[in-house]
This record gives sequence, C-alpha cells and structure tokens, in this order.
Amino acid sequence: MVTCTVNELNKRRLSICHIISGLGTGGAERMLERLLSLAPENQVVISLSVAGPQAEAIKRLGVSVYALGLKLSPDLPLRLLAFARLLRQIKPDVVVGWMYHGNLAASFGGVVCNAPVVWNVRHSVHDLSHEKFGLRAVIHAGSWISFHPREIVYNSEVAAEQHQRLGYKADRSSVLPNGFETQQYVPDPVARAEVRAELELTSDAFLVGHVARYHPMKDHKGFLNAAARLVKTVSAAQFLMIGFGVTEENTELVDEIERLGLSGRVHLLGERQDIPRLMAAFDVQVSSSVWGEGFPNVVGEAMACGVPAVVTDIGDSSRLVGNVGRVVPPGDTAALCDALEGLYAMGAEARAQLGVAARKRAVDEFDLLKISGKYYALWAACVT
Repeated sequence: MVTCTVNELNKRRLSICHIISGLGTGGAERMLERLLSLAPENQVVISLSVAGPQAEAIKRLGVSVYALGLKLSPDLPLRLLAFARLLRQIKPDVVVGWMYHGNLAASFGGVVCNAPVVWNVRHSVHDLSHEKFGLRAVIHAGSWISFHPREIVYNSEVAAEQHQRLGYKADRSSVLPNGFETQQYVPDPVARAEVRAELELTSDAFLVGHVARYHPMKDHKGFLNAAARLVKTVSAAQFLMIGFGVTEENTELVDEIERLGLSGRVHLLGERQDIPRLMAAFDVQVSSSVWGEGFPNVVGEAMACGVPAVVTDIGDSSRLVGNVGRVVPPGDTAALCDALEGLYAMGAEARAQLGVAARKRAVDEFDLLKISGKYYALWAACVT
C-alpha cells in the first residue's frame, strides 16, 4: 500500500470525521489518539457514548470532541437527529468508523453527509458465544451492510479472516497493524530502578508485568493461576498488574490472589498514565487473553521498552512477537508458566539480549510513523 506523509495529508486539507463507540483507554481509542497526534488539523471525533478519559488527551491535540451519550431511551430519536445535524455541520470529506457500533454509525453518517466511509474493526471473533447478545447482533448487522464502506480496516490478519467467514466483504479489506510510539516507549534503567524501589523489590526479583483492563477476555484469573505455579519453582517471581478495575477494591481479584497464596507477590496499580515508566521495570510482559484480542498495544509497547513478551495465540499476537517472544495456547496456565520459567532460566543477560531484539522488531516493523502513513494514504484515496 502507498503511504502518505502528514504534510501531504494536510496540504490536501481533507476534513476527516472519526466516529467511535466510546473514548475509554482501550487499544482502539489509543490508536486513534496516536494517529490524530500526527495530523490533528481538520479532524474531529464523535463519541457515541460519553467522553471518557481518552477524550481529554485528544482535546489537548486541538481536536474537537463531541460526546453524544446515545443509549436506548425515549429521547433516542431526538439524539439521532442531533447527530445528523452535527454531521451536516462538520461536512467531512471522509467518515471513519472505529469499533462495531462506531462503524455502523459511520455508515449512517456517510449517507447523511454523502461522504465515503472507512470502517476499523479492532476485535477478533474466535467464538461469537463469548460476546454479549447485543454485541453479537451488532457484529451481524455489520456483515449485512459491509458492502457500504469503501474499505474495512482490520488490525490483524486473523480478524480479517474471521469476519469474512461471518459475511464481511472480502473485496474491500485491508490489514493495518497498530503502530507504537517507539520514541516514548524506550528502555529506561533509571525508571526501572525507581519503580522497583517503589514496589520494595529485591535486586534479584523477576518481575512479570500484566497490563489489561479487568474483563473475562483478558483472563486475569488464568494469569494468576500461572503465577501460582511459577512461584513454586521461581522464588524471585513478583507480579505487577495494571489496568482499569485492577485494584485492591476489586474483591473478586483480591480474593483470588489470597486463595492462590500470592499475597505480597502481586502488586495492583489500577489504571495508570505512566505506562512507559512502569513497563521499563518489567522482566517479562504477559498477554493472557483468551478471546477478542486483535493486535495488542501493550505487547508492542513492552517490546519497544526492551521487554520480551509471552502471549496467548489470539488474534495476531504471535505475528507481533515473531521470534523474539513466546506464544502459548489460550487458557493453558501450565504452558504459560513453562514459558515464564524458560525466560527466567535463560538468565538476566540473555533476557536483556532478547529484549534488544524485541525493541528492534517493534521499531523496524511497527513504528507509529511508518504505520500511520498507510492509514493516511487510505483515507486520502477515498476522495481521489
């Protein structure tokens, strides 16, 4: 695919309206914010729900954010009318949808303002039964109208294949992986020492990181069960868990930690804004998702920090880590434990060398500037 520089996009003065399901701190929301950071001019964002924490980061770029607060309620028709009026006011050259609800809304928007539409699918679907009924209905609705967008962008090869089996049009598909800010996510010995001191870890601690919101698809309990196995053979093992809902107030999570005898070894930090600094302290990063993952940002970010990763074989996680990480079957706690044991056994020096290779892969293959050019080119091609 031909790339397009930020300057070229700005010269064309294309007006782009992004419509997204919400603006929490998930992977799709963060990828949108990264793309906007490189070319904020003439772009606006509409959140179908409330603004969410990612809205503030986008506003700081100078990008207008509108939160519609759409929900099933008696005033929904009035809100949809207001949505249509807003789109006519913006008059975008291209409407870009993000996630399933955002994609359907983008097609509505494209009809309202007679503009080409691009969809972004950021989810893999290994088994629809894992999804809630409402989401299953929206996924199927997407397949029925997938003839409408000019292009359907997937962030993983696996997701593209799965959705095409569900009826999504194959002749307008593109696969563009997530891009990572490899200038921000870097190895940082100072941060590593500071974070470990804050956690009161000994110098020989083997710190395993896990960054994910608390949700069944992320399989926090599976990760903890693997951790309980690991401490039987690796006495230096410690675990740092970060993400929305991953706090001491989460009684379900805390009870599981206590039941497994991991009290004092698991550090729960909740949602944090200093992820690059925290990742620099990891020895290994784990992604334990059992479904739904497309192309996990946190894995690429950890790799950019020089941290090798162990991932479950969901979405394109294995494609992301290549030969500089470890891949295990989803839900297999024994295999996850074995992979961590193997990385510990190789020693600090060999792990550091693996981390150097992981960063090189992140920079060479998935740097944000390289990936963003492909997104810009696709949007620009819609109006040529």
